[in-house]
Amino acid sequence: MNGALKNLVSQFIGDPDNAPLSICIKRLGPTHLDLCDDLLDSFDSFSVDARLQIYPMLLFWVRPMYSRKILERRINSEADKRGRYFVQKILSSMTSTGRAWKRAAKAAGLEF
Repeated sequence: MNGALKNLVSQFIGDPDNAPLSICIKRLGPTHLDLCDDLLDSFDSFSVDARLQIYPMLLFWVRPMYSRKILERRINSEADKRGRYFVQKILSSMTSTGRAWKRAAKAAGLEF
């Protein structure tokens, strides 16, 4: 799955307004193991801005318990100061996993 997942996430970075692409990523059912640090760090070639696009989408693409695990792990492994700050803000906004997921879906223009 990592090859397909990396390909889809790379496409998302190039076209973040592509809602069907986000749905494809979600349908893959990635977990915290699939979105490992190696995969997320591989987007360094795009710049830290790529990861800043990815982090909020984790709330839509990944089940809440997994997105929390990914973000908690990224606080320690994110090399960029802006990236760590962004991850901390997303985690602090996750007062309720259900509300956070709905906010992310709505922000992405994906109503369910």
